[in-house]
Formats: sequence, structure tokens, C-alpha cells
Amino acid sequence: MRKHLLCVLRGMLFIGVSVQIVFGIIWCVANLGQLQHFGDTRIYVDISNNFICDDYTGILYPMLIRVFRGIGDFFKVPWYVFLYILQLSGAFAAVFLLVRSVKIPVFWKLWLCMGVVTIPAAMQCHLAVLPNSLACSLYLVMIALGLRLLKGAENGHLHIVAGMGGLWLAASMLMPEYGLFGGVLLLLFCIRKIVSVKKEGNFKANLYTLLMVAAFGGMVVSMQTLTQKPEELGRPENSVALRMVSRFVWPNLQDYHSAWPNEVRAVISWSDAGIVSQRADGIQTVFAPMMEQALGEKEAEKVYWKLVGTAAHIRTRDIVESIVWDGACHIFSPYLLTKQLEGVGYQSYSGRNYEIMKAHTPGITKHYIAYEGWWFVTGIVVAALISIITINDKRKSLLAGKGLLIVSALVMVIYYTMQGAGIMDYKQTIYVTVLWTLWMCSHAMPDKAEM
Repeated sequence: MRKHLLCVLRGMLFIGVSVQIVFGIIWCVANLGQLQHFGDTRIYVDISNNFICDDYTGILYPMLIRVFRGIGDFFKVPWYVFLYILQLSGAFAAVFLLVRSVKIPVFWKLWLCMGVVTIPAAMQCHLAVLPNSLACSLYLVMIALGLRLLKGAENGHLHIVAGMGGLWLAASMLMPEYGLFGGVLLLLFCIRKIVSVKKEGNFKANLYTLLMVAAFGGMVVSMQTLTQKPEELGRPENSVALRMVSRFVWPNLQDYHSAWPNEVRAVISWSDAGIVSQRADGIQTVFAPMMEQALGEKEAEKVYWKLVGTAAHIRTRDIVESIVWDGACHIFSPYLLTKQLEGVGYQSYSGRNYEIMKAHTPGITKHYIAYEGWWFVTGIVVAALISIITINDKRKSLLAGKGLLIVSALVMVIYYTMQGAGIMDYKQTIYVTVLWTLWMCSHAMPDKAEM
């Protein structure tokens, strides 16, 4: 009876993910020659002309755009098609590297790779002129090397650390925040490796490992300093204080106008506060320029923190609820995206992303997203049931015991959640959905699947 039940549940997972794969392939073929018109796409294309970045963007992606524009001109084919092919190939290769050590037939590995690549949010990024897909792929390769580091010999692992460091540097040059994500990931794996090696005489190897991590950290900071010029593209500096203002104050800048510090009310009138509250990026595009022009950057920074403190005191419940909701949307984005599209929750970029995604194929996109929202919950429940039934077995799922990956996902969720209110964007945390999908798919694998 137990074996029969497991067979049925695993069959459900296999069929459910396979349907997603079919949807993903259809959507991919229908949109391969189309350009999704994101606002950041225009920014990256513009940067590719002069290579001047602010602290919101990395230099590597505009360089790739320049290369592919040349390739497109040579072959008389839209240049972004070649970029899409690179991003699709990179995503597939990254997942394959991650699961190549799993002792299962090649068919299962290919199926799992396709299951991850065809996640709707990920597929949208693969076929978009945005760095999210490539950055996530490099991050997954870092994880593949990190798992190899933990399983490898006690000594002679510095080349793996160097490879992870190189990927960290490349990812940070695609998206600046991966300077934080990659650094945390590399440090976690290295510390775990050092702690696991208990033999004496490894002090020198451990010291070299930490020095190499520090060296790559210095390179990441140096490259970002050299290639980024804050406010160069007309956007305010990406400061922590300004992000906290967005997170703690928006969209109630006008509602609580009389409670704000005098310095704020002297610059931002009640009507100005209403204009700021109309757009999720109003804090960056309207509020910050007015404050910095009136007070100067340093004084404005002090006022920002004062404003955050006031907001935390009078908007405590609203702030906590919006933070929890945005965090949940980043963690469970496939399901909660369908709820957001129904008008549930707080303002986010999900509706805008969905409109862009369905611009060329509205029918396919509608069913693709709807199916994924339903299947994501169903697949997690089925995988959880399999985990409960096999809890005493020796079989290990692909992500069983991988606490480091959970920590890395939480770091990413917390970072993006605290970027501001009203700007939740599921494209930013496709890595989290990838982990869910890997865990889900692993429970459809044969009993001998181990990693």
C-alpha cells in the first residue's frame, strides 16, 4: 500500500511539472522573437552606448548587449534573440551542473532542468533584456561549486573557492546586489567547510581560504566603485536611508503629513506628499530630489532617518503587515501572483510584469500563469506528503539538509523586501522559486536519487 501511494504521488509530481514544461516551451517559442518592454530594458540599452552606470546597475550586462547588437547586425536578426538563447542555455546549464552528481538516469536530469527553466517567472526573465536570468544562473553555478567544495577532499580546494569567487565577481557586475548575495553564499560555504574539517594542521589551508574570500570581496567592491557613478542616470543615490523611507513611510506620506518632522513639512507640502504617494517610486523620483535640493544630501540623509523613526512609531501595524505580505510574495510568488492579479494585498510590480509578459501572447500567458499558481501549491503539498511518508528512509532529496541554501534564500528575500513598499517584484527572487521547484522535482525522482 505504501509503495502504491508513493508511486501515485510521484506520478502526480511528474505529470504536474511536465504540464508546466509544455506550457513553458509553447510560451518560449511564441515569444522568442519578441521584445518585452520593461523600463529597465531601455536603461540597459542606453548604458550600452556609453557604459556609464549608476549604483542601481552593473556594467557587464550593457557590455553583453553591445556584443549581441553587433551579432544581430551581422546576421540581420533581432539582436535580443541571441541574448535570449544565451540566457536560456545558461539557465539550463546551471541547473544541470547543480544536479549532475545525482545518481539518476540522464532523462530525469534533463526533465528536472526543464522543470526549473520553464518556471513562468524565470522564463519571463530568460526572454527579457534584463540581467536577472544570467545573475541567477551564475548564482546556481556558485551553489554547484559550493556543494562540490563540501563533498571534496579536505585540502586542495582553493581552486573551487577561486571559481566561486570569480562567479561572485561576475554576478555582482550584472546586478550590484549580488555583491551581497554572492559574498554571503561564498562565506557560508567556506565557513561550513572549515568547521567540517576537524583534523589538526589545516590552519594554513583555512587561512588561505579566508584570505581568498577577502581578496575577491575587495575586487567586488573595487569593480563596483570603478564602474558605478551614483546619480549619473538621474536617479538618487541608492542609500539605505532612502530605501527605509520608502519601506516605512510610503504610501502614507500625505495621510500623516502633520506628524512628520518639521524639516520634511517645510519642504514637502501636503499636495506634494499626495504626488509622492501616487507612484511606488515616488520617494526616489519626487521626494528625494526635493529634499536634497532644499537641504543638501548629508542633511537630507539625517532627516530621512528621523522620518523613518517617526513612521515606525505611528504606522507600526501597517508597516509590519506590508513587510510580511511582501516577504510572503517573494517566498511563494507563483501562487501569490495569482492573488495579486485578483487585487489581493498591497501594491506591487506584479501587475505591470504580467501585462508585459502577456503583451504578445495573452491567451497562452493567462493559462500559463494560472496553471502555475494552482500547481505550485499542489506540488508543494504532494512533495510534503512524500517527505512525511519517506521520513525514515535513507533516501535523500536534492535539497535535504541544505540549510545553507535556505539561509541564502532568506537573505535575498529580506534584502528585496526591505527595498521599499509597493515595489515587490517577483523577477528579483526567481532563485527562491527555483529552490522550491528543485525540492518538488526531487520527490518525483527514483528512490536512489541522492546529492
